[in-house]
Amino acid sequence: MPYLWNGVDLFQQCEWGGNCNKHAIANSEYKLGGKTLADACRAPVTTTAGYLYSGETFTPTGYKLKGAQVVLQKSGCRPRFNGAQLYNQYNIGTYYINRFTDGEVWVSTTANSRSGSRICNSDASLLYPHGIRYVMLRLVGGGGRGGNGSLPWNVGGGGGGGATAVCCIRLPVNGYATVVVGGESSASSVTCGAFSCTANGGSNGGSGSTTGGSGGSVSGGAQNADGILIASASGGSGGGYYNAGGGSSISFTDYAPEGGTLSWSAAGGPSGSGMAGGGGASTCGRGGNIDNGSLNTNGNMGYGHGSGGSGGNYSSGKGGSGSPGAVTIWY
Repeated sequence: MPYLWNGVDLFQQCEWGGNCNKHAIANSEYKLGGKTLADACRAPVTTTAGYLYSGETFTPTGYKLKGAQVVLQKSGCRPRFNGAQLYNQYNIGTYYINRFTDGEVWVSTTANSRSGSRICNSDASLLYPHGIRYVMLRLVGGGGRGGNGSLPWNVGGGGGGGATAVCCIRLPVNGYATVVVGGESSASSVTCGAFSCTANGGSNGGSGSTTGGSGGSVSGGAQNADGILIASASGGSGGGYYNAGGGSSISFTDYAPEGGTLSWSAAGGPSGSGMAGGGGASTCGRGGNIDNGSLNTNGNMGYGHGSGGSGGNYSSGKGGSGSPGAVTIWY
């Protein structure tokens, strides 16, 4: 028999399962099918402190542990990176994270639509994750294009890498957050209620120039009830004449009580004697390189999301394209 509170199954109303700290009730006298809640894989998680989602609790009156009233974390209000990766998008465009009152969440090209990719079940499904309201986002801006070579002996600079932003956002009860995946040299961004954050794209490398493009940076992200910027990293700068592009890295503590360090990094594209500048990296992709120092050699596209293209060689080598940005959603 299920545990009920106000006539609704307790596990539709609280957060449970996953790789997180379990509430003390998990190994208590409360049983499901003769097993502890932990052994039955229905263990509620511990409540939190100091996080955007920490205040999202509910009190099922009458449930006590050692005489004390039990307080549980609300369903859908306990994100952590080592949980479920729900969605990746690498195609340029605008996307909507649509949440509905029954707890379903869809990522779609249309606002308020149950189309595209369903990333969360309704509360009533009792599948995990269910009814999510807080999600983690990684945004990567688009990489810059490499510059062109020109007569007589000038080469192109590498394009800069896109910036990276890691955020936690609170989805509306019934509404949507807007996410943009940027193309070459363009920003990727999120807007959710009063919260907004932008991972800017890298700049294009100079043509017939010793100047590489600058790496993108993160803007916005001021904390409010709808979101918080957890970590950010600028993209690597594009290399100039003979120079490799700059690398990009990010390292931070997981936004959950379990902690743990999370990191991503990539190197800039190499260059060499008589060659154009290498592309700058994003945290998710190495910058483009130039294959050889020969006349008219074209640069290469960046090797991963948000990385910059390398410059083209003299006298008419074309710069490599910058790679589009990306967005990843975790819970």
